Amino acid sequence: MSSLSLSHLPLSLLAMSLAGCATYRISIPAYPLHPAAPALDRFIAGAGKTEITPPPGIPLGGHGPGGRVARGYWTRLYARSFYFDDGRDRHLALVSAELFAIPAGLHAKVLEAVNRRQRLRPEDLVLAATHTHHGPANFASAEVYNSFAGPLPHFDPALLDFLAARIADAVVDSIADARTHAGHSHELRFYRGSAPGIQRNRAIAPFFNNPEALRSAIFERSRSLGATCPDGTTLGCPRYLAADPTLQIVEILRDGTPRAMLLFFAVHPTAITHDADLYSSDLTGIACATLENPPGTDKTAMDFRRSLPEMRWQSCLSPVPATGSPDRFLDPIVGFFNGAEGDISPDWLVQDRDDAIRLAGRLASSAARLLQSAPLQTETHPLLEVRRKTVANTWRDTDGIGFVSKPMAGAAEPGGAEDGRTLFYNYGWRAEARQPAPSGEHGDKEPALDGPLAAALASLDGNLLAKSMKKLRPARFLSPRIYPALVPVTWAQLGSFSIVAIPVEATTAAGWAIRQESGADAIVGLANEYIGYTASAPEYQAQQYEGASTLLGPGQAAGLARLAALAAAGRAD
Repeated sequence: MSSLSLSHLPLSLLAMSLAGCATYRISIPAYPLHPAAPALDRFIAGAGKTEITPPPGIPLGGHGPGGRVARGYWTRLYARSFYFDDGRDRHLALVSAELFAIPAGLHAKVLEAVNRRQRLRPEDLVLAATHTHHGPANFASAEVYNSFAGPLPHFDPALLDFLAARIADAVVDSIADARTHAGHSHELRFYRGSAPGIQRNRAIAPFFNNPEALRSAIFERSRSLGATCPDGTTLGCPRYLAADPTLQIVEILRDGTPRAMLLFFAVHPTAITHDADLYSSDLTGIACATLENPPGTDKTAMDFRRSLPEMRWQSCLSPVPATGSPDRFLDPIVGFFNGAEGDISPDWLVQDRDDAIRLAGRLASSAARLLQSAPLQTETHPLLEVRRKTVANTWRDTDGIGFVSKPMAGAAEPGGAEDGRTLFYNYGWRAEARQPAPSGEHGDKEPALDGPLAAALASLDGNLLAKSMKKLRPARFLSPRIYPALVPVTWAQLGSFSIVAIPVEATTAAGWAIRQESGADAIVGLANEYIGYTASAPEYQAQQYEGASTLLGPGQAAGLARLAALAAAGRAD
């Protein structure tokens, strides 16, 4: 986008948006299911890991038009799958993929590929993105994200098939790993602690729109978990306290030896600048790789006391291993599952390589301390329960809680987050671009294509096109079909540990409400579909980046909380 002249910029944005009318179809024909494996009378678990790094030349997804096209890689990208079977015909595959998002089409294609070799019900597969902004773009099943998630609008079916096949390999490997070792003893260990010094709230003004009681509760909890200001105090730095530093770990042991570890934590993996043009898993992937391969130690002992290894830039010279190759990982596998990180940035200094390594080291060290010293809960026969609630993006419950009748992206979305402004911000795509009066179910939310586009044209030459744009209001012509159509929410109980998987990036306040209403221990965001952000109703009214990126209206957070509660209560699909 930076290569365009400024006079072409608004028209290019309009062309990209209206390109959503050119739809495509992701079709999965009927296929024979793999026979179901015989039920076991005991708990088993397994893990699998495959590389999903595409070749260079693909736009990077997450930074939108401000991103770059990949010319190589710094760190490889992986999918890590963790499979659980309680021996009562109840299964769960939790998958962490180092991508910016998981579209519903990718989930469907992974499920198809898995069911040709193993057997999973749709609700048993929770496929989540770590949300690295340096993985590929252009594989979404909603056109709005193929148009705007990366620097070049496009849909790449070959990339979608590649990612689906490689992720499915990880899932199949995790199931096979569990069943191959079914005769061994398996157990889970649960740890709960914190990882302070990694996060800061990048949207503090909308956060202060929340009720005082909620803000105080979040501040108090953050302090109790070790969050402090940069100078070591606990007052006067709301950005560092308006976050949830909770770190939770689920560890899989086989015959007493660690087989895998799942990290649950909330942070945007944006320690690397949008100007970088290399594939990278960012700080979360580096932390996982460090925990998988601690330097100078016996890997199978999972001794994490050593420091973070030096990472070096690499050129993309080695080919990606082919599917079915012996590239399988037998050492303990560590996966990252992102929580309510919608307004949580890493505490970067300049967004460079050193920031990513420094923050990854803090996350890995916090996990190591948790394993070494935190109280743990061990379960040898954990029971599983998985329930999914899927509704249309226009759903409302009988008491009116739910979503609006038509999705809408707001004016502040193209302008970027507070610590990641884009060129569009300077041309009017910002929170100040609002409807002059409340406009229906979206309140005074300004559509991204209307006022800002007219203002940008007027600022260039004040021509007749700008005046006609104000009357035309092109947002009216965007089809609702360019947005995700369904909203899936999954509630899962893994022994004494429960999660709610949601298809959004929830802010800290929205995540608090979802956990409170569902009773879940952890949120897994960016799971099974991608529907942008979810801000609380007061944050939505501020119409900063996070509120503008909340597509389904001011009641979206309350609607997701209700769906999570319904799934937890057994009222699922």
